[in-house]
Parts: sequence; C-alpha cells; structure tokens
Amino acid sequence: MFDLTNLRQTALHMTGSAVIAVLVLSPALYQLHKRIAPPLAAVDLMQILEAHSQQQIDAKSITAEEKSAATVAFAKKLSAEVESLSKECNCVLLNKAAFLSEVQLDLTSTLHQRVFSK
Repeated sequence: MFDLTNLRQTALHMTGSAVIAVLVLSPALYQLHKRIAPPLAAVDLMQILEAHSQQQIDAKSITAEEKSAATVAFAKKLSAEVESLSKECNCVLLNKAAFLSEVQLDLTSTLHQRVFSK
C-alpha cells in the first residue's frame, strides 16, 4: 500500500517550496506590474471647446466681462474634470487629435456631460 508518512512529507515539501517560490518571486512580479503602462483614452477637446464657444454665442445678453469670467470658470472646470476622469478610468487621457490610428477608448461624451452639467 501507500506510505502515508512519505506522502505527507512530500506534500509538506511541495507546499513549502511553493510558498518560498511565491515569496522570492513577489518583488520581481511587483516591479514588472509597476512597469505596465496605463491604457490610453481619447477626448475630443476641440468638440468640447466648440460646444463652449457655441454656448457663449447663444448667450447674447451677457457682457464681455461675464463671458471672460465664464471662460475662466469653464477652463478650470474642464481641467478638473479631465484630471478626475483620468483618475477614475486609471488611464492616460490624450486629445483625440494626437492619435494617428483608431481610438480604442473615447471618453469625449463622458467628459462633455461632466463639463456641461450644472
């Protein structure tokens, strides 16, 4: 029949070897994981800027000073929303015009909703 003592020792030895291998390889695997670049996503900033410009044109009753203040506020909100969206998607956001090939992830509509929400 089977020698249970030898089987137990073999199982214990294999388990110990596996634990040691994990402990030895963990730092190397962590460093490899850190080097993986985050995914790229695109936003069409020109589309968002054009929407803002159209909004300014449509608001004919406001003064030049109010338009200037609204543009500064818009720029700050746009910057904050780009940074927030980048953190949420854990990706690098680039202007869509910077891509030379098809964009895998386009977050323009998400950014548009955030920037123009009241």
